[in-house]
Amino acid sequence: MWQAAAFAGMADGGRWVSIARGTIVDQDALRAALDSGRVARASLDTADPDPLPAGHWWYDHPRDTGSQPRCTQV
Repeated sequence: MWQAAAFAGMADGGRWVSIARGTIVDQDALRAALDSGRVARASLDTADPDPLPAGHWWYDHPRDTGSQPRCTQV
């Protein structure tokens, strides 16, 4: 699972892409990594919950975040 320690091991400004199940990432840790600049861009295929509810922080985060729902099914 991607938790705070895993993000801390990344180089500053890294890109993080997940094509795994939404539960693979601690969303609070991902948000902290984005907020700090440790992660400059992040992309999810699925999230937890899936789909993310309207107004979720992911949609309006100032860092480059993206979601490609079910792109791994192609």
